[in-house]
Amino acid sequence: MAEERDVVDIDDAANKSEAESSIKWTYHCDSENSTDLGESYKSFAPAMSSLAQVADKLQGIFQSSFPALESLKTISQRMQNLIPGWQEMQERLANSVYPIVVFEKACKCYKVTDCPLALVLSGAEEEEVANLYDMGMSDDELRVALTEWSLSVFDRERVESIGGKWEEYSFISLEARKLLDLALSRHLDGDYIASTLISITQLEGLLSSSVDSFNAFAYLDNEVYFCVAKRAGLNREKVSRNVKDHAIAMASIADKGFMRIDSAIDYLVNITLTNAESFDELAVDNPLRNKICHGCQMNYGTKVHSLKSILAVDTALKLGAMARASVSEKNETEVFGE
Repeated sequence: MAEERDVVDIDDAANKSEAESSIKWTYHCDSENSTDLGESYKSFAPAMSSLAQVADKLQGIFQSSFPALESLKTISQRMQNLIPGWQEMQERLANSVYPIVVFEKACKCYKVTDCPLALVLSGAEEEEVANLYDMGMSDDELRVALTEWSLSVFDRERVESIGGKWEEYSFISLEARKLLDLALSRHLDGDYIASTLISITQLEGLLSSSVDSFNAFAYLDNEVYFCVAKRAGLNREKVSRNVKDHAIAMASIADKGFMRIDSAIDYLVNITLTNAESFDELAVDNPLRNKICHGCQMNYGTKVHSLKSILAVDTALKLGAMARASVSEKNETEVFGE
């Protein structure tokens, strides 16, 4: 089980790993000659048939890197005697690649177990999740293990810290903030029916107010929007403005790693906001906003449902904060000509 630790927000630039920054999927670009990987994508995107294909290829590269890394161990032992400073070079390479490998394993774990943790955990906590993935458990065993781990990590202090972070988001109305505070309080008191119901029914309004707070659709790159939507399983022919598209819009604007964004959006769009007629399997341990609101799901009075509803709200709010920060940074760059 994880030890109690300080929360490290994924949107805290001071704590981003150098490795993840180096592969950052940045959707907003100004110059073809920029050293930012995201800006490079922007410059040659019109020549590509689909940005989604690029993302898939990159993901394939990461997946295929594991055998190569094993071979590198043997090669490095020979190179150590031939090249001065090879040991130091090897350590620097390992320190750069290791966080990428850990995060990819963590993302696989989130996908298999339907857990909205991609924008929530610290680097050390993601390493613990990756270790669970490496244990070779079946999907069902992994789901149980990660659920138990999550319930241990998100204790009273950690849940209260989530509420403290929400206080910083100016786009949350006073009325919504009171309801969210009540949801956290009900969760901590063990009233999981109330906490789940309160938090999950606020999701659409929170996504909408976040988008409206900085006119997000005015900053959309349509090609990126369609790419993110397609990767989330939504085939859009034009920009839409329903609740799922609010999430897609903010993910399109947010300046973060594409695997992290994909994982967060997958949970919001395909689980929390699902419209699937057959949803019994998903509902076992996930709060389904539409099904709960329409009285179709009634098993949500558990600690797991309650915690996931809080984490889903936290994920949506973090997407909004990330998107606002990206727009703000872009506007400052344009003003000062940097």
